[in-house]
Amino acid sequence: MFFRKTKLNSNDNVPEPAAPTYVGRNTIFDGTISTDGGVYIDGLVRGSVRAKLCVIDSNGTLEGQAEAEEVIVRGRVIGPLRGHHVHLQEGASVEGDIVSETIAVDNGAHLQGAVWQSSDPLGQSPNDAGTDLRRDSAGLLSSPLWSGLDDTSFRPLKA
Repeated sequence: MFFRKTKLNSNDNVPEPAAPTYVGRNTIFDGTISTDGGVYIDGLVRGSVRAKLCVIDSNGTLEGQAEAEEVIVRGRVIGPLRGHHVHLQEGASVEGDIVSETIAVDNGAHLQGAVWQSSDPLGQSPNDAGTDLRRDSAGLLSSPLWSGLDDTSFRPLKA
């Protein structure tokens, strides 16, 4: 009798998706989180997050920046957000600028900062949303796009 070695129907060259990273309630994390998977924050993170998916849950707080393909905020963020899609859900509180390809802001979400649209929000340097962003003496974002204009009412969305 001949024995056949069975071949698995999987491709060894395809990497398995990264397991999600959880920061639970009553947990404080200081530092940088970088993963190819998802990050779910229900505690406090002080630092930066870079992931494929970043979810700041209703009890979660991020004091720093987040960069992800998709960012979902139900909790509190103090710092900039960058992502292809950013969704601020009811109860979200964001104090920082957002650079994204698309954004959704639900009723009951709070945003204090500027929103910049970019076709490649993750490929730009943190201070480059297609322009050189600086804050003027009044704390508003200034840019070479606005220099030379007499009327200062034409500015990016300021919420």
